[in-house]
Amino acid sequence: MESTSASDASEDDGPRLNFHDAWTSDDEADDARECGTGRGFYKTRRRTTTTRRDDDAGAATDEDASTSSVSGTTTTTAPYRLVMPRGLGALDVSQAGSLGTTVWCAALALCDAAARGACGDVRGKTVLELGAGCGASGFYVAALGAREVTVADCGAAAMINLRRTAEAYDRLRAAAAETACDDVVAGRVRLRRHLWEEDAEILDARRSGETKREVRHWSKTAANGGDAFGDVVAVDDDETFDVVIASDVLYFSNQEDSLLAAIELRTKRPDGVCVIAQTMRENNGVVFERFVAAAKRRFDVVDVSRLTFPNGTFARGKETPHALEDPYRLIVLRGGGGRGA
Repeated sequence: MESTSASDASEDDGPRLNFHDAWTSDDEADDARECGTGRGFYKTRRRTTTTRRDDDAGAATDEDASTSSVSGTTTTTAPYRLVMPRGLGALDVSQAGSLGTTVWCAALALCDAAARGACGDVRGKTVLELGAGCGASGFYVAALGAREVTVADCGAAAMINLRRTAEAYDRLRAAAAETACDDVVAGRVRLRRHLWEEDAEILDARRSGETKREVRHWSKTAANGGDAFGDVVAVDDDETFDVVIASDVLYFSNQEDSLLAAIELRTKRPDGVCVIAQTMRENNGVVFERFVAAAKRRFDVVDVSRLTFPNGTFARGKETPHALEDPYRLIVLRGGGGRGA
């Protein structure tokens, strides 16, 4: 995969990955540390304007296609039509064609796992989706009856894209409320900005008794759309959730610690649960193993098991060409660990 070097990349370019190619390896990501700031970032890649449509990804019609323009990049693709649970119909999950605005198969595997009880009974509970991207899993869990789901991401392009899905979801929810029984009505969804690295700083500050440090991060720069969040505020420092979910968040080694910090800070203790669906690829096996080992020191690891993509339930989403033949894994963690006071 062609990518810029650490010396070539500028902050204005922003972290980018081309999801048509194999993603950079763990080692390559480590080599690019100087391209980003804070505790984590992605390998950079210069990208030009593209227009695409995935017919094999549950796409709706071309007339429904969404367009997003952030940092000089414009992409267009059709929404993913997500069949919602409990007879609520189909939600058009907006896609804008970039890495963080595309519905990936792991998110759909997580939807299926949640429907089969991997998150426990979510009815009446609060849920956080970390690194939500398109937010497919978060909206789906809300439809299972969660009281409120917070769909969170740090990217402005993702947030612009998520707003469209949130509007479609609110229409679907309103229609269901008029026709369905009370116990079938879907829960509320709110959008929030969230950086894992900031959660790590919150934990460090609590443990040291010092003021948390400001995180300098690519997503905050104007060139990467950092001024495009509008009225979407950050997750409050003190907010915790009954259930935390995430999909395809284990890829780069320099994100392991900040992801664990986010899970630790945001999962209620002692009974909160975190459920992660992860795609195993040729170059993230070590990251996965290290994450599970570190999680065992901070949480009760309830389950690490295989997930089968729910063919016949969902149309397939996007997948990288270097995913393994049997790629999907489920991780279930319980409790908030040694979170600072």
